[in-house]
Amino acid sequence: MNNKHKYKFSVIIPVYNVEDYLEETIKSLINQSIGFKENIQLILVNDGSFDKSSDICLKYRDLYPNNIVYIEKENGGVSSARNKGLEFTKGEFINFLDSDDLWDNKSFEEVYKAYKRHPDISLFSCKMCFFDAKKGNHPLNYKYRIDKIINILTDFTFPQLSSSSIFIRKDAIEGHFYDETIKYSEDNKFINEIIFEQQKYMVLSKPIYYYRRRFSKTSAIQSQTQSEDWFNVTPKKVYEYLFKLSEKKFGKAIEYIQYLVSYELNWRINIPAKNVLDEKQEKSYLKIIKKLLNYIDDEIILSTKNSNFAKKSFLLSYKYSKKIDELIKISKNTMFINNNKIDVNELEFVTIDRTYFKDDHIYLYGKLDTKYISRDKLKVMTDNHKINVDYYELTNDDNEPTFNGKLLHNYIGIHICTNLFSGRKNLMFKYKNITLPIVFKRSNLFFERLPNSYRRYRRKLITYDKKTRALIFDKGSIFKRCKYELRNDIYLIKNNKYKVALIRLFICVLSVFKRKKIMLISDRINKADDNGEHFFKFMCKNHPEYKVYFVLSKKSVDYPRLSKIGKVLDNNSKKYKILFQISDYIVSSQAEEYITKVLGANNSYVQDKYAFKFVFLQHGIIKDDLSPWLNINTKRIDMFVTSSVQEYQSLLAYKYYYGENIVKLTGLPRYDSLIKKSKIIKPQKQIMISFTWRNTLASDIDKATGKRAYNADFKNSEYYKNINTLLNDEKILSALENYGYKIRFCPHPNVLPQLKDFKENKFVEIERKDINYQKEFCENSLMITDYSSVFFDFGYLRKPVIYFQYDKEEFFSGQLYNEGYFDYENMGFGPVCYNLNDLIENIINVIEKDCKNDDKYLNRIDNFFKFHDDKNCERVLNEIEKI
Repeated sequence: MNNKHKYKFSVIIPVYNVEDYLEETIKSLINQSIGFKENIQLILVNDGSFDKSSDICLKYRDLYPNNIVYIEKENGGVSSARNKGLEFTKGEFINFLDSDDLWDNKSFEEVYKAYKRHPDISLFSCKMCFFDAKKGNHPLNYKYRIDKIINILTDFTFPQLSSSSIFIRKDAIEGHFYDETIKYSEDNKFINEIIFEQQKYMVLSKPIYYYRRRFSKTSAIQSQTQSEDWFNVTPKKVYEYLFKLSEKKFGKAIEYIQYLVSYELNWRINIPAKNVLDEKQEKSYLKIIKKLLNYIDDEIILSTKNSNFAKKSFLLSYKYSKKIDELIKISKNTMFINNNKIDVNELEFVTIDRTYFKDDHIYLYGKLDTKYISRDKLKVMTDNHKINVDYYELTNDDNEPTFNGKLLHNYIGIHICTNLFSGRKNLMFKYKNITLPIVFKRSNLFFERLPNSYRRYRRKLITYDKKTRALIFDKGSIFKRCKYELRNDIYLIKNNKYKVALIRLFICVLSVFKRKKIMLISDRINKADDNGEHFFKFMCKNHPEYKVYFVLSKKSVDYPRLSKIGKVLDNNSKKYKILFQISDYIVSSQAEEYITKVLGANNSYVQDKYAFKFVFLQHGIIKDDLSPWLNINTKRIDMFVTSSVQEYQSLLAYKYYYGENIVKLTGLPRYDSLIKKSKIIKPQKQIMISFTWRNTLASDIDKATGKRAYNADFKNSEYYKNINTLLNDEKILSALENYGYKIRFCPHPNVLPQLKDFKENKFVEIERKDINYQKEFCENSLMITDYSSVFFDFGYLRKPVIYFQYDKEEFFSGQLYNEGYFDYENMGFGPVCYNLNDLIENIINVIEKDCKNDDKYLNRIDNFFKFHDDKNCERVLNEIEKI
């Protein structure tokens, strides 16, 4: 370390109302392997917080008085706070860490090692990974495959946008400050001013900056696109400024800054300006976008990574004020856009969402982007013979609006069917003289990582050849299967995937000796008692022709109980992982990836060997729009169970993209047991209260226990105040006493750490353990809920429900899904209350009638459920056998 610096690193954290996240952020520094006390100075700048952030800052300053500096200032924004923090730095390197993000605990050590190897480098950039509401890699993480020094005059495809994920030598920062007049992309401007001076920086493959995407969507980056500044200040004061700075320093807008702005414009495309700006402001925004595009060479736009041809061509058409078909030309089997040759393999004009085999035919469902390809000029060929394509209008599509209000795509649905057993075939899409690539979406059979993956269907081998851009249907001889397998094994061994190569061989051998169909059933990994368990009981009792197993953690309290019913597999056992490879059906109430991808990242190397069908039993009835999470491009589901006509129709109408061949109307398996139990367990004079969770109240998860930590501020929430008031209201308690009723409060699991906050009384019982919901549904006579889907189970028993929706306006804005088809006012199984007084009045009214349900709501219940019997499991199995 340079003697003039007291520490190796100074970290500046601007702090503004982040009490829920700040402590975790600070701990990520304290736990650095390089040694916090000796090598890291932490500067906490409280930018006018009015929550308990200051208490957290003071707590850690007192614990580490020698190397934590705490500063308080009036609110002036993140740039102002960072600039203030710079005045106190004593480290050789400076990092600007956001107050809700984290550093991997070896990051600082790795950065300093790299600096010792390359003492002439002043900036070290680290990869970013998302966590919390969104997980995965940042789109720019392609930069970090290997440690590399980036020269911006030659390596122009390596833009640096963040000043939080980079370490900067203090002497390189001198003279540079954050622009306090900019609210968004201020770090983009700041860091690139320094990069222009240095002309090089280093990317490191090992250190990781964890970037939080909040469930509550309250961070600046998640809310910025609703701000006028994001539209009309950032493009001028950041992007145009950097172009002019480049011209001043280098005599031109260098390719590095062209690429950076092209990258930024690519993700601005799908954010319509008219949603935020008035007409005059929108014109100003569109004008600056065109001005920026005129700085950027066509070749740069077309070379931008993490983009697609639709976006690139849209930017070019906007740049030249021409229609896309005026820019695209075809000559001698080659496609050009504005005289630039196009790599045809990048085109996504033909997308196949779903592929399946039936009755010696292959069926392909997808869409054609007619903005680029005329349906009249598209030919689908099998060995030079044209086959029919059925076109249909999409009920929902991905025709995304752009910043100028026009559509990025113009999709139409396509359906293709061809016979598999008329010799060898090559199926391909032809447009004029070009063979178009077939883009298979994530849920498709042919979305694979192996270059020679294949599917077997009866006596055929089907594979997609990326070189010829064709689906090939060939004879499934043993010789050809061995040929494909050998190619795959060679590929895996070359890429050091020895274990995966053995697994593929293992599947081949085991499949030969399999005699019965194997069905793996599950609910949650650590909990049963849902649709999976009830279907498991049904299969064990009635269908010995299947080899049925229930998958569950051996640590679960349900494991011994289910072991008495049938065969149970520990989810970590080798036997489970072996049986998974050769199973015929995976049946679960959950749709998370761990259900169908037991090999993790290696799963995509073997999934072409899998023969199983995934049956999604659901956790409950869907009433909201869950399509962003449960659509066909994110989940490969072969059968999707529904219980009502409205729910069934919503899955076909919304952007799930599952057809009638997948969505089935059967009823939930657990309803069989519910009906039977309701005949034995008689309702008591009890009222069940069960509210869903609010993501905005989420506290951190204790990594040691896997449970939510206690949140001292929970008592200040409207959620707590309303429930606690309800449990202790004098009118309610008086009615309970007069009519002999009591309340059963069944809190959401996330509320359990907060139960000590609730005031208790003799009329209220609080369930503190795992809730046996079916027992509660049978025993209670009235349910009070808000938006929780548990009311469907209660309604299945034709009992009264009251909804309390005090926060209807805010609720859906804080959730990860949108409001769906279910209209509580017109479809609900009881009255909807928006304030406590109305709720209390309705509860007392129902108690006075001894919880007898009104005919109005009984009719709604009967009209909602397609079935009201104990044959749901039977219907599910019947549909499974038809897949």
